[in-house]
Amino acid sequence: VMQPQASGRVVDAAAGATVISSDGTIALSIPPAAVNSNVAISVAALDTATLPTPPDRQLIAAVEAQPSGLTFRMPITLTLPLSVQFPAGTILPVLLLNTSTNSFGAAGVDAVVDDTGRNAVAKITHFSKYAIDVTNSRLLTVASISPRNGSPGTTVTITGSGFDPNPA
Repeated sequence: VMQPQASGRVVDAAAGATVISSDGTIALSIPPAAVNSNVAISVAALDTATLPTPPDRQLIAAVEAQPSGLTFRMPITLTLPLSVQFPAGTILPVLLLNTSTNSFGAAGVDAVVDDTGRNAVAKITHFSKYAIDVTNSRLLTVASISPRNGSPGTTVTITGSGFDPNPA
């Protein structure tokens, strides 16, 4: 088991580590010998509202791992939180920010939603800014919930868009 450590600390190349973001939501699992030498590694969530998003899509996760451009001798595991829930096992393409065009493109890897439905796990080979997005049509928009409170057994009506007209 790799030793967990705070973002920004030096990872021992021989031992590896699991680097945890300061807010505790993101993890980088770096196996022994994945880096050539000891290096300070940090990871943090990015504000999706400040990042470029293609039309009709929404970013549901974004992270930056540093030092930018650091490459690994073997893939490492990135676990990042999603702003929406998906069924466990859902495969989501990972995006990579192209800083020269300030746009996201395919990173060439997929993330898999974990058993909680709120985190995605991907194998990456270098550090950069990564994101996951979905088409707006995959998201539910809740316009209202009525009543706002009630006792157990109260019928609740939820209105909005994106709901399945043929629920299971």
